[in-house]
Amino acid sequence: MKQAILLIFFSLSFAQDIPFFNSKRAMDLLEMQCSFGPRYPGSIGHEKTKVFLKNFLLPLSDSLYIFDEKTPHPSKLTTMNLTNFLARYNLKASYRLMLMAHWDTREFADQDLNIENRKLPILGANDGASGVAILLTLAEIIHSLPLLNIGVDLLFVDGEDQGNKGNP
Repeated sequence: MKQAILLIFFSLSFAQDIPFFNSKRAMDLLEMQCSFGPRYPGSIGHEKTKVFLKNFLLPLSDSLYIFDEKTPHPSKLTTMNLTNFLARYNLKASYRLMLMAHWDTREFADQDLNIENRKLPILGANDGASGVAILLTLAEIIHSLPLLNIGVDLLFVDGEDQGNKGNP
């Protein structure tokens, strides 16, 4: 019995620290995004979130690529300005993992059960902010515990939520 206790003690004393996922931090990041308001392209909330993502990811990533593009709006005769972010970690690794979430929200709640809400924008806590909050929390973890044998790419896409019903 003494040997088992000593073995456990010495094993634990040399164990590597394993980072844990801080769900409170993720929820704080979700709430921060929602505080910017709806984040559909062209909105004030969209611009605030774009600035926030850049400022958040730039110091944490090994490399941050920002892709700005114009694309036709799916339901208007205008274009939308979209911005995608690619935060990369351990650039020299030959094996890579990519995780993705979209950061925009729908301009109209066209599927809402309450017909009066269908012309209102969606805040996007569950769809939009939640996935981004998880990836941002992972960005902090990866930055604090650099990767050795795998590279990770975190892709934050824009415009995903702008399609019409039935259109990809």
